[in-house]
Amino acid sequence: DLPQTTWFWPEWIPRGLLTLLAAWPGVGKTYAALDLAHRVISNSPAPDDSSLEIRTGNVIYVDAEDFLPDIYERASVWQMDTSKFYPFRRPPRDLIDLSRRRYQDPLIDQCYDLRPDWVIVDSLSSVNSRGENNIEDLRVVLSFLVELAANFDLALLLIHHLRKPGKGATQPVTMHDLRGSGHLVAMARSILGIDVIKTGPDEDMNGPRQLKVLKKNRGKYPKPLSIQYYDSTT
Repeated sequence: DLPQTTWFWPEWIPRGLLTLLAAWPGVGKTYAALDLAHRVISNSPAPDDSSLEIRTGNVIYVDAEDFLPDIYERASVWQMDTSKFYPFRRPPRDLIDLSRRRYQDPLIDQCYDLRPDWVIVDSLSSVNSRGENNIEDLRVVLSFLVELAANFDLALLLIHHLRKPGKGATQPVTMHDLRGSGHLVAMARSILGIDVIKTGPDEDMNGPRQLKVLKKNRGKYPKPLSIQYYDSTT
C-alpha cells in the first residue's frame, strides 16, 4: 500500500519529494528554475522533450531573496502568462524563515488554494534566519519542505548556492560541495547540479552550461543536458 514515485519531469524531478538544485553563484540556477516554470505554465515539454506531468499549470515562487522585479522582467521577455505565476514574497524589512509557523502557514494556505504543479524556493540560505550551518533549524526547514511536497503531491525545487573558498564557477559541482550535506543529501530525493563548461584557459561566465543529476533514488541516471543562454535583444 506504499505510494509509488510519480514524476513531474521523468527521471529528473519527482512529485511529492524534495529536489535540490546546486551550483556556484552566477551560474544560472534561477534561470533554469524559471525556464521550467515557463514550461509548466505554457504546457510545454521538458528540456529533454519528455512530457511534464502538469495538472493545474500553477507555479509558486518563494522570493526569499527579494528578487521579484528581475523575475518579472524575465517573465515579460519570455512572454510568460503571469496570471499562473504566484510569488510568495519576503515581508518588508523582514526575512522569510520557514523554520517558523508564522511563515509556514501562509505558504501552506497558498498551496491549498492553488494546488501548484511547481514550487521554487529561492534559496536555502535565505529561508532560514540562523543560516545553513545550524543543524536543528536546517532540519526543521527541510522537514517542512519535504512534508509540503508530499501533502500536496507537488514538485518542489530548493535552490542551493555553493560558496566553497578557492573554487571558481567552472569547477564541476560534486556532492562534497553541498554545505550541510548530511541533511541535504539525506532529505533531498533528487539533487541536480549546473556546471559551466570551460571552453578556454579563462573562466567564461557566458559559456555553455551542463545540467546533471548528482543523486536520485529511483531508476537510471539520465544523460546530462546542455544549457545555452541567449541575449533576448538579439
